[in-house]
Order: sequence, then structure tokens, then C-alpha cells
Amino acid sequence: MGIIGYGNTGSAFARLLAGFGVTVLAFDKYRKNFAAGYVKEASLEQVCRYAQVISLHLPLSDETRGFASREFFNRLSEKPYFLNTARGRLVENKALIEALEEGRLSGAALDVLENEDLDS
Repeated sequence: MGIIGYGNTGSAFARLLAGFGVTVLAFDKYRKNFAAGYVKEASLEQVCRYAQVISLHLPLSDETRGFASREFFNRLSEKPYFLNTARGRLVENKALIEALEEGRLSGAALDVLENEDLDS
């Protein structure tokens, strides 16, 4: 399981996975030395290379907008399932659709889209 963004929601999601016997590869650009037990601190490259499921837990900012782009999906090695329950604008929908159509992903689960209304 790959978790990108290991703040409050990413680490809470990792705790929910404890009983499933999975190894969590967690990447956070700004947080270090958090690995413990089944949670392994990983680089983004390691998450993209080894994770069979990838879940985004990033805030929306100028730095993260469009994080899951064509370049991101092209880096994936394991044909993972892709989850986004963070912010819709983290994902470029066109790139996601292309990754699904070209077989770079096994599937995707989204509860937000890039056109979500952040003002309501």
C-alpha cells in the first residue's frame, strides 16, 4: 500500500490498515523519521515502483495541484489501483483516464473530481 502524504489523514489511513497485514510505503515531502512497524518511510520513486495500491492524502496548494499528472502515472510500475479522497484538483482527470485506458492502472476510486466546488 502506498500512501502519498503522511500527515493527519495519511497516518490515520495507515492505522486503519494495521489489521490487514499489509506493508505501507509512506511518502511525505516534509515529514521524516515516522516509520514504525508495518509503515515504512519511502521515497516517491519507491511508492511508484512497488505499491499495488496508491492513495493520495495531500492538501491542495500551488505545489500539489495536478500532482497526479501524465508524468506521475507514467512512473508507476505495478499497475496499481489509484485512490483519491483528498482534493480533486490533485489529479489531472485527462491523465487519469489515459492511464486507465492504456493499462497503467488496474482501477481508480475517487470521491472528488478536479471540478469540485471548494467554496461550498
